[in-house]
Amino acid sequence: MIKLLTLVISCEKNRNLWKDILDKKIDKLMIVCGGRFTTDFSLRGNILFLNCRDTYDGLPEKIICAHNAISKIERFSEITHILKVDDHDTIVTNECIKRIEKYGEPLLSKNHYIGQHIYSRCIGGHHIDRCPNSRWNKRLYEGDNASYASGGFSYILDRFASQKIIAEYSALDLKRIREKHIYEDLMVALIMKKHNIIPTKAYYGIESTDPLYRDKVPISIRTAFNNMPL
Repeated sequence: MIKLLTLVISCEKNRNLWKDILDKKIDKLMIVCGGRFTTDFSLRGNILFLNCRDTYDGLPEKIICAHNAISKIERFSEITHILKVDDHDTIVTNECIKRIEKYGEPLLSKNHYIGQHIYSRCIGGHHIDRCPNSRWNKRLYEGDNASYASGGFSYILDRFASQKIIAEYSALDLKRIREKHIYEDLMVALIMKKHNIIPTKAYYGIESTDPLYRDKVPISIRTAFNNMPL
């Protein structure tokens, strides 16, 4: 049985979006925000506050801290899969989540890492001038590369994949993460690659406000998904 946690990556400056996200009444949803705290994490209702940077260049460490926190929170002990979405450009509904849980087992039980849009490699450069006070602000990424699922269109990891992320980095490794990674989606793919896991492309109903992603889904596929009875 699929039990899906919707992980909404957000930040303090986007707090104004949280009410609308929570008003969707999606079961097993958690909004993630970074900041300076005395503990590694604090779960307050459906908001998970993490002791990490809450900036663009802090996204890789936010993902790491989120997976480590999920593994320690009893409330999520029965979760089988984690859906990563963004707070402002990903359209997710309670109906969509229910359909994934109801019909997604044949796909999700056979694949550790699934995305709706897959890039063959990271070109890089789109972080330039977006992370002031960071070593990455004027520095191109020239590290390892891999095929990865676009986080802007969401991706799903099972608990096996999440455990591999936790084994790679913990909240004690933030300095190392900051030195090595600027793209959180690529970082996840690189960890998966170490374990011979590559992203599987599949449409599962999550939409994007960005036409770059939205227009790539044939209307017939979108219609078929949305017509699945709840």
